[in-house]
This record gives sequence, C-alpha cells and structure tokens, in this order.
Amino acid sequence: MKYISKYWLPTLLSSAIACFMLVLWVYSYEEFTMKLAITYQKEDKLSLIRSQYVTIAKYSVLRYLSVLLFIVTLYFFKKLAILYQKLYYGLLQEVSFQKQLVVNEWKGFSINIKLYFCGIGVVLLFYRIYYAYILPFFIDEVFSYLYFVSKGFGVTITYYPGPNNHVCYNLLAGIFSLFSENAVFVMRCPAIILGLLTYIILFFILCRTSLSPFLALAVSSLLQVMFSYHYYALSGRGYVLYTLCAIILLYQLFKKSNYTIYYVLFAVVGLYTIPTFVYFLFPAFFIGFLRKSYKQWVLIHFSIAILTIICYSPILLFSGWQSLVANSWVKPVSFDVFIKSYGIYVANFFNYLLGLDLDIYWGFVLFALIWVVLYFMRGRHNKEFYFSALLFILLPLIILCIQQVTPFFRIWLYLLPISCTAVVLLLSKLIPVKYWGIVSVFCVLIGIPFLWNREFKEGYGFYEGVSKVCNFIQENKPSSIYVGDSDYYTLLSHYLSKSTSLDNSFQSNKTYAFLVLSKNNKKFPTRNYQLVFENEFIQLYHRLK
Repeated sequence: MKYISKYWLPTLLSSAIACFMLVLWVYSYEEFTMKLAITYQKEDKLSLIRSQYVTIAKYSVLRYLSVLLFIVTLYFFKKLAILYQKLYYGLLQEVSFQKQLVVNEWKGFSINIKLYFCGIGVVLLFYRIYYAYILPFFIDEVFSYLYFVSKGFGVTITYYPGPNNHVCYNLLAGIFSLFSENAVFVMRCPAIILGLLTYIILFFILCRTSLSPFLALAVSSLLQVMFSYHYYALSGRGYVLYTLCAIILLYQLFKKSNYTIYYVLFAVVGLYTIPTFVYFLFPAFFIGFLRKSYKQWVLIHFSIAILTIICYSPILLFSGWQSLVANSWVKPVSFDVFIKSYGIYVANFFNYLLGLDLDIYWGFVLFALIWVVLYFMRGRHNKEFYFSALLFILLPLIILCIQQVTPFFRIWLYLLPISCTAVVLLLSKLIPVKYWGIVSVFCVLIGIPFLWNREFKEGYGFYEGVSKVCNFIQENKPSSIYVGDSDYYTLLSHYLSKSTSLDNSFQSNKTYAFLVLSKNNKKFPTRNYQLVFENEFIQLYHRLK
C-alpha cells in the first residue's frame, strides 16, 4: 500500500507510455491511420489524414519518441516519485493554509460584508444560468465542441487549425463531456464555475492588500458586470480561465513571500489556454526582474517556457509550428496597413478597458484622466498600483508595434480587473466606503441586464437565421446538402442529424437536396433549384422535384 501511494503516478505514466509504444510498433502505418480514421468516423478523410496530419515521417518520429520517453521515465522513476510527493504534499499544505486563511478572514468580516458578498454571488449565479440558457450556442463554442471536445482528449491536444482551440479550457470541458452529452452544458458549465471563482478569489486577494473589504467587493462586482467579462463568463471559451490565471499570478507577483511552483503552474495554464497570455507575462517578467532576484526570476520563466513547449509538443508535431505562430490570425500585416489601423485600434483598446462605447479617442482621453488623478492621489499603495498597472497596459501595445498585428480585443480581458480597480480607487474619494456594498448590489442587479439588452437590442439575428434554416431542412429530411458558407457549415454539422450528409466542397457527381450559399457567391449555378429562404448572410435553395 505504501508503494502504491508513493509510486502510483510514475507507474501509471510509464504504463501509459508503454501501451502507446506497443500500439505504435505492433500496427503498421497503414493499419494505424485506418483505425484512427474509423475511430473518428473520418474514413472519407483518410488521404488527408495521411498526407497532412499523420504522415509516414511523423509516425516514425512517434515510434522512436515513445521508446525514448519510456526509457527516460524508467530512468527517472524514483525521482519522478519524489517530485510527485513533493508537489502533492506541497499542494495539500498550500490548500490547507489558504483555506485556514480564508476562514480567518471571513470571520473578521462584518455581517454586512458577508450578506453583500453572498447575495451578489447568488445573483451572479442566477444571471449566468439564465443567460447561458437563453443565449444561442455561438459559432466559436460550436466549433470548439464539434472539432475538439467531442472528439476526445487526443484530438484536443494535437489538432490546432487556429486560435479557436483554447486547449486547456477544452480539456476541462472534455472532463464535463464524460458526464453529459449536452453540448451547451459541457461548454458553458466550466465557464460559469470559473467566473464565480474569479469573483471569490479576486475579492479575497484584494482584501489582503490595503483595500477596504467594501472596495474589494466593488472591484469584484464591477468586473462581473462588465459586458465583455459577463459574456465570456457564460460562453464556452477560455478567456475567463486565463483571466483567473492572470489574477492569481498578480497576487504571486506582489506578495512578500518567495515565488512558488504555483506561479509556474498558472503561467503554463494561461499559455496553454491561449498563447497570447504571453502579453501578460512580458510586463510580469519585467516587474519581477526589478523586485526580486533576477537569476531566480529568469530561471522561473525559463521553466515556464520549457513546460509550455512540452504541453504544445503534440500540436507542434501533428499540426506544425506554423499553426501556432504563423496562422492567418497572427501573421503581421504590412507596415503601411498597420500604421493606418493602429491609432484607431489603440483608441478602441481603451474603450474596451473601460467597457464603454464612446466616440473614437474619447475612451483614451477618459482613461488618461483617470490615471492622472490616480497619480496625484496620496498613498504608497496607489502609487505602486499606478506604475505597475500602467506597465501591464502599455507594454503590450508596444509589443504590437514590433509584431505589426492588431488582435481581437477579447484577448485583453485579463486587463479588466486592473481597469476596474482604477475606477473604484478613483470613485472611492467621492463615495463613502460604507455605501459601496449597496452600490455593488445595485450594479450587479441592474447593470448586467441593462448592458445585455443594450448589446443585443436587435436580438440574435444571425442565429435566428440558422434556426430557421435548420427547421426548414429538418422538415424535408434530406440525405445530402451542400453548404458553401463556413459558419453555416459548422453550425449545421452540429444541429442536423448524422444521417444527413453535409459537404463544404461541391461534388458535381452528387445530387444535393439543398444548397446553402454565401451571399458573396453570386456565380454558383442554381439551375433546378428554388430559392426558399435568404437573409443578409446566406441563400437557401431547395431542389425542384
């Protein structure tokens, strides 16, 4: 029993590698790829699998790599056991310490703070469940479920067609898929849980600074109210997970005790969720380099880099390094195009941080005014927050100039806790501390539905069109459909019965019952077909009998 408790992890790891090695050496390349295609019901894509994803060269590399990994695991068997024991008991000790710390802090709070905190948590949970229920299953969520989560852990860690694969979050969703086949539940339940955890963790972290519990509650509540955060806190994407990682890393960065394995752990989780988490780590590295032992700090970030590469190694092997760092979403644009768009991008960047929809450049002006006022506010805490927060915000904008890219604003979600803190610190001079509990409750109760209705005041037009197309197709029970629009292809692949054959490449020798054509495709031959539905995105044609 003592042996099992001590050596179970390296035994399990070496056994798994041994089984994988045996499979690779027992089956020939042709047999392995055929079984792979059959397992994922992609027999028609066999030639694509062999030519692009599992080539003969990659299969040979896998064979010898499995042998090498098995030998290395056996060689370091005892050291792995010792490392596991150290990490496991260290984690138990840390969790026990944090639990006791939270209990003691909770006992020290006033009854008002406890009521406000629990009440807001219940309201948030209600809103998240309600909106997750009424919200359409968005295209990115469907794509993630259809092509990663539903295919199993193996596909999730190897297939990277673009930034849609938030690997660590999709692995977490994959665990939920073991207990339910409801795609919406599988994709959104982890996000709802992580959103509530962020509310709780951010509150307790801020309480450990010189911030009043009322102000800490206000910051945590304001973050949850901001539309962009609330949206991703109930959508099946990884942005809330890597925002939570950023909050924990900020706490590790500024706390007085030495850095631990947990800084490395959450940095790797953030990077393995979305690679753009590197924008957070650059200023974190710079601040830590100035505050602590630079040799230790460099070693910590070198460890983060190595572990992240190891995590992404299956993707690097099967999908290629270009899928991560040279896909169409992250390729630099020409210098002229970048210069023309960068000013507007920066202006909208500050609008995004404030959660406002202001005219161009007014967001920047308002943000600058907030920071100027914060600079002249007295107190060491505010000055430290001022310079550190400014670095986290401005350094990524400088990096974008070097890269010549203007990424989606949603990758900056991890900066929202900083902007929320700045706003609350500014308003704390105007509103007495005792009223911040009521302000927080009011913001959550009124703010979330108000911002949601403002954002979707015209409904979910695109998805309402998808629903109509699905209903019309299902009434006719067709055997084959050609879909010329990529978004509709993804959504129809999820919603329609598996007995319906969907093609996104037209086959002239095939008779299609329906054609779903993009509005941009005006030259597609529609002879013998009748237009039965159209919207601003697609046209649906039904074959004449």
